[in-house]
Amino acid sequence: MSVESTPGTPVVIRFVRHGESFTNTRRLLSYRDADLPLTSCGRQQAAALADRLVGETTIFSSPLVRAAQTARILGRGAALVRFDEGLRELDVGHLDGRDDPRSWALHDSVLARWDAGDTAAAFPGGESLAEAAARILAALGRCAATRPSPLVVSHGGAIRAALLQISRGETVLRHLGNCVELHLACHVEGERIRAMQITREPARHDGAGRKECAWESTAGGSGETASPG
Repeated sequence: MSVESTPGTPVVIRFVRHGESFTNTRRLLSYRDADLPLTSCGRQQAAALADRLVGETTIFSSPLVRAAQTARILGRGAALVRFDEGLRELDVGHLDGRDDPRSWALHDSVLARWDAGDTAAAFPGGESLAEAAARILAALGRCAATRPSPLVVSHGGAIRAALLQISRGETVLRHLGNCVELHLACHVEGERIRAMQITREPARHDGAGRKECAWESTAGGSGETASPG
């Protein structure tokens, strides 16, 4: 179903970064190859968030194990979780599955170029900011076209890229903790996100604060970053 919203009636997407996984604790760069499950702490984080979720929702998830496990916990074992390839973590290309300092230095240098507004900068053999953001924003647009109140489980780097692109460099989340929830109030045209207001919800397990800002959907951007993974 396609949805068209007016400035007064945004579609609210509840975006959640997955719980802590062994990918995080081992500091692995992971788009496809290093697909490790949640830690016990990650499962507890997801269960704690599930207790605070209210209302009927449709759950969308990245197909990576850490996100899929989080989504199923949030859905309290419900069989119906919709998986969308567009919600995967950043495609880091030849760095996928690596954890060595040189690979992380290359990864961070690409992010620094994104922060400086270079939307064509790409991971070796992987995505540029323009490519990653287009993929992720398209996926969020598909989610926004679904009722009721879609909940999206994805990754820190993925939401970082989307917000860098849509914010025009004004402000973007620098860190998104595991199982921290964002409310994305999206103005959409068809399945295209035109503008977005973001609210960061407090999380009991990491003491995250609350921030609000609003953006029109245009290319470019730098600013705060969400943590990868």
